[in-house]
Amino acid sequence: MRIVLSVPAFFPHSFGGGEVYVHRLARALRESGHEAIVLTARRGEARGPEHAYAYEGTPVRTFAASPESWRERYTGHGSVYTNAIRKALQELRPDVVHINGWKPACAEACRSLGVPHVTTAHHAGIACPAGTLVTPEGRVCPRPISTHACVPCASRNRRPRWAAGRALGMLPRPLYRALGRRLDGVARLSFLERGLIHPWLVDEAIGSKRSLLDDPAPIIAPSNFMRELLVRNGRSHESVPLVPHTIEPLSRTPIEALEGRPLRFGYVGRIEPLKGLATLLSALSMLRDPGRCELHVYGAPRTPWDEVHAAKTFAEYRGGARVVRHGRVDPSELSRVYASFDVLVVPSLLPEAFGLVVLEAFSAGRPAVVFPSGALPELVRDGVDGVVVPRRDAASLAVVLQSIIDAPEQVRAFADRVRVVNEMKSHVDQIVEVYERVLECQRRRSAGAGSIPAP
Repeated sequence: MRIVLSVPAFFPHSFGGGEVYVHRLARALRESGHEAIVLTARRGEARGPEHAYAYEGTPVRTFAASPESWRERYTGHGSVYTNAIRKALQELRPDVVHINGWKPACAEACRSLGVPHVTTAHHAGIACPAGTLVTPEGRVCPRPISTHACVPCASRNRRPRWAAGRALGMLPRPLYRALGRRLDGVARLSFLERGLIHPWLVDEAIGSKRSLLDDPAPIIAPSNFMRELLVRNGRSHESVPLVPHTIEPLSRTPIEALEGRPLRFGYVGRIEPLKGLATLLSALSMLRDPGRCELHVYGAPRTPWDEVHAAKTFAEYRGGARVVRHGRVDPSELSRVYASFDVLVVPSLLPEAFGLVVLEAFSAGRPAVVFPSGALPELVRDGVDGVVVPRRDAASLAVVLQSIIDAPEQVRAFADRVRVVNEMKSHVDQIVEVYERVLECQRRRSAGAGSIPAP
């Protein structure tokens, strides 16, 4: 089977969770006898020609697209992106396309060419124009995507935060749509104009996401949380196959003797407000015996405002626990990273679609303390292989961390009970089964019958 895997960016230019997943999946598909090609946007010369290269044996085909429309730049969906992806697919001639990035544009290109396709929902942004599913008040949004609910919310959530966001969200739809269409043709927007165009851009993003949610092709959910989110937004359970993510197993390193040394907590992930590092540092500041533990931070901010947040977060920390910053993690270093601490802490305020860091910790033989954000409580069994702490509650997190410091034997007990991580081959077998159902649907459609069989 010839499979194209789309992704927003790829190695060696970008090192995110989506890139890691696609790279591992492409390699596992090749090992199973399939041909897997990664399709991604070209970095650097935006207007340069398309080109191909290979990364660790994985063929990569790039497409170049530089839309002038603010709408298309914001949504990643429009004629420029769709035509560039369509051109690439015409050359690659895949049997099936697995969409992991440029989702609405890639799905539209596949539909126009009649190419079977399937999408994986890697994060809650598939049904949230703000990309987070978190309200400005910090609560997880329980509502389906709509202009009525999402335009005011996303306007207030605009980053960097702007005090006028509430007023922008209250503009009548006919007015902000007229403003948006007018400003979309302006080459350079002033600060005021960037604010005025925002509600229209959110509205357009909702329409773009709706086009994907209404696409009859399957959308794979990596967790029950994501499956229910998609169902809440109009998908049937049958059109959302549940295929949990997995990882390539890490080296399982025994935990060093805990007596006579500080207990080492670990944080692995991006440094941004909704990843909750500030909440974790706040919890450390509340510890009764902070000198008996350390925090090792692996990760870095991605955007300028995240860099500001990171600098402020570390500068404001006044706790007595030692905090060590290690920076960005290369995937090849993961075994060493998890061996360097005793307990993973995931204080995410973001509803996580899955939680690969938890699987990585389990694979390395490390328990986890997590907030019940998104799919995280589906992975960690409270009191068995870790602890689930009330979301956004630094005081409760401090109590749990102190209890582990006071009784470090819990760490070994939790570690002994962590579940074995499923092999990548099992994951690939499930993914290929979805591909085969999509291809069967295409054959039936060509014969004038049926729809995608239920999983």
